[in-house]
Amino acid sequence: DGVYVVIGNKVDLKNSNTVSSEKGEGLANEIKASDFIETSAKSGANVESSFIRLTSQVLENFSDNVN
Repeated sequence: DGVYVVIGNKVDLKNSNTVSSEKGEGLANEIKASDFIETSAKSGANVESSFIRLTSQVLENFSDNVN
C-alpha cells in the first residue's frame, strides 16, 4: 500500500494544450489517489502545500510503522 497524489503542474498555463482539472480529478479517482493538486512551478502556487499534504498523508497512514 502507498499514498498516491496526482499533481497537475503548469496551472498558470490554462489553454487548450493542458489537461483539464476534471481529467486530473478523474485520474486521481481512477487510481484511488488521496488527492489531486494543481501547482505552478513558475509562480510557486501550491508547490509547498502539495509536499506538506503528501507528507501529512504518509505520516497518517504509516505512523504505526515509524519507530
